[in-house]
Amino acid sequence: MRTVDAARFNAILLWCFVDSRVISRAIQVFAIKNFRLAAVIVDAAANAHTEFVMAVPKRKTTPSKRGMRRSGHKVPEATYVENKQTGELHRPHHIDLKTGMYKGRQVLEPKGDF
Repeated sequence: MRTVDAARFNAILLWCFVDSRVISRAIQVFAIKNFRLAAVIVDAAANAHTEFVMAVPKRKTTPSKRGMRRSGHKVPEATYVENKQTGELHRPHHIDLKTGMYKGRQVLEPKGDF
């Protein structure tokens, strides 16, 4: 047995006793008899384990940092403009519902008193 094969063989034997739990005797015998195939399985299992590692923050986020992050979450207050003819406040680029005017043109029929 070459040294590389011996190293893989030792890795397979260690794999047979993962987490202090003994894998079934049939799997151990299979791994010993077909250690080249078992080596491929062990390598694939080792690579699959390292592919799905979650990102975990190293430190707890301080209240200051949390507040700074949330500072942009505030909903902006609605702006209002004054209608030149009636003095009513309405949203910019919206129809004035009381007069029915938009950009100096009559768009809707004016409503009566609310």
